[in-house]
Amino acid sequence: MDNKKTGVSGGDSPLTPTDVHGAAKFDNTTPHSTASNGFGQDPKANGFRTLVNPNALPRELRAYCQFVGWQYVDRGKAKPDKVPVNVRTLGNAGATWPNTWADIRRAVATYQAHPTLAGIGFVLTANDPYVMLDLDDCILDGVPNEFACGVLNHLRTYAELSPSGHGLRLLVHCRHQPNATRRPAIELYSKERFATLTGDVLDDAPIVRLDSLDWFLDQFVPKPEIKPSDPQLSSCVDRAVPSSDQELWDYIRRVNPLAKSIFAGDLADIRNGDHSRAVILMLNSLAMWTSGDAKRMARMIRQTHLDKTKWDENRGGQTWLAGRIDDAIIYMAARGAK
Repeated sequence: MDNKKTGVSGGDSPLTPTDVHGAAKFDNTTPHSTASNGFGQDPKANGFRTLVNPNALPRELRAYCQFVGWQYVDRGKAKPDKVPVNVRTLGNAGATWPNTWADIRRAVATYQAHPTLAGIGFVLTANDPYVMLDLDDCILDGVPNEFACGVLNHLRTYAELSPSGHGLRLLVHCRHQPNATRRPAIELYSKERFATLTGDVLDDAPIVRLDSLDWFLDQFVPKPEIKPSDPQLSSCVDRAVPSSDQELWDYIRRVNPLAKSIFAGDLADIRNGDHSRAVILMLNSLAMWTSGDAKRMARMIRQTHLDKTKWDENRGGQTWLAGRIDDAIIYMAARGAK
């Protein structure tokens, strides 16, 4: 389905959502200095607002009917989830449900009319050319760190502050789009995700057009080099690792009481009974004991009695479980390298 609208100009005139408000242009009434949790406000509090300047958003995005609202939902995790909202009905929206998306005029008008919405977002799809780069915790006292500066200087593209004020969102127009990529310092997505938009511009350059991001990935997003016998993951293993999954589970459960409970699906000792945290803890252990063998980790975690409902959900080009396995391997490799 092509969600690009026809008859929409990309000229310099300000947005005029007269179909909803009759306003001359969007109000810019949400300064990050008073609205973001980076400056003291609880993101879960009612009225938390993140859309600073809708008129600063890239004009080329206005041609797409791929906008949603979003709100914070507290699910007992360290950070609240950002949940997409259908701005026409205020019901649920989804990154793979085109019937729940709208144009930017409707998205901004609904956001302005409903204080329960925290912001708006743009849904990335396989049918548009955009890639979102997400850099978390890279802004300190309003200044990008060294890694973020390197990314900004090499891409020279549209960049804005994240809803928290501590991170960056960059957009790139790329003909050959990369697969979803997650690393501790940066994440890239090109489909089946929605990108939050604040209009709190750090670099108001136009969205850069590239043929490929391979060169950027090679320099800024290196793949972890983990060998089957990588000592970074097995430095604390004082015995030969059993080749049998059953024998390895028997050993892990014997030396780690928490792993024994998690294996049985008992989350009583996990903070707030957090299923995701239980999976992550178990995968971290498996990453160490299998020396980062992703295939064996995937096979063994499925042998547990944990709830597997969301494990195969597609999250930006890979399953939820595959993303957690990648994270565990990278995390444990970095721990061993310190």
